[in-house]
Amino acid sequence: MPKKSSVGFGPKFDEALLLAHELHRHDVRKGTGKPYISHLLGVCSLVVDYGGDEKMAIAALLHDAVEDHGGYPMLEKIRQQFGERVAHIVDGCTDSYVLDATKKEPWRQRKEMYLHGFPWKTKMCGWSPPLTNSITAGPSCAICAVTD
Repeated sequence: MPKKSSVGFGPKFDEALLLAHELHRHDVRKGTGKPYISHLLGVCSLVVDYGGDEKMAIAALLHDAVEDHGGYPMLEKIRQQFGERVAHIVDGCTDSYVLDATKKEPWRQRKEMYLHGFPWKTKMCGWSPPLTNSITAGPSCAICAVTD
């Protein structure tokens, strides 16, 4: 039987998990067809495993919400529901703010621009998605860039 921990996440984490699932319920991973929530859970797991706190875990669950489901209005919803720190981290992980996700710039262009201006204060959440992408989708999905 697993050892019980007195450390756990609170109701805000539950809210974030439900919101992430609601937003991405019909989304699938490119190239795999698997439910998109698996990516969000993988990112969250990496963040927590490497020392992230509850706010960082919440941001990890919501890191694609703005670019995939509503742009700036979604960022404001996250700010109102989960606070400034979570919104700041999610904003730092966002590479597009379009309301309609089908109108985003091409993937590679967005990722190169994102890496060029990478917000180091959000590095744990920012580096976890490419890592989970490379693990689950293979090297073709990993981001390799050399910057000045």
